[in-house]
Amino acid sequence: PLELRPSRAWRFLSHLKALRLNTAAMKVLLVLAAVVLAVTAEHHGDHGHCNAMSQLKVKEQWHHVYGTGHRRVDAGRVLWRAMFAHSPGSQSLFEHVHGDDPDSAEFTAHSIRVVGALEMAIDLLGHDDVLNGALAHLHEQHISRHVKLSYVSDFKDVLMVLVPAALGKCFDEEAWSSCLDVILDAIFDPNH
Repeated sequence: PLELRPSRAWRFLSHLKALRLNTAAMKVLLVLAAVVLAVTAEHHGDHGHCNAMSQLKVKEQWHHVYGTGHRRVDAGRVLWRAMFAHSPGSQSLFEHVHGDDPDSAEFTAHSIRVVGALEMAIDLLGHDDVLNGALAHLHEQHISRHVKLSYVSDFKDVLMVLVPAALGKCFDEEAWSSCLDVILDAIFDPNH
């Protein structure tokens, strides 16, 4: 059966617009196509409010914030300094990589790996089979570390402050909150 995914609906809608037909029937068809797009975007996947549209927003906004090259190092340092200020006890989780010195080469390398894993998970939103496999792998790596769920909540809180500070008005709090829940719950929730 043909599944009308949001990307297909967008293509269909753009093809209809390209025809530039002004008939009443065409306008009704355009409205129906827009409604179908909205419904499929809202209900695609089973991640609650982390639907296809939210996933797209989070991906786009994340790449704007995290960037490339040395900007990633800077973003990681800001993230971890904010995390350790918000939740000082969490710094002890990183003793083996000199978490007491976020500027050290060892901690910077670890930061790139951790934030890179977050980026991978964000990029895989909407590709449920691959995302679930990646998150299961990260879950196995982290469950034995017994990371307190309060630290995970604090990490999310920090992201929910830093990302909008970097983005400004276009930040979608509901999209970010729901999509981060999908990722963080799968990695850290012991019952997952």
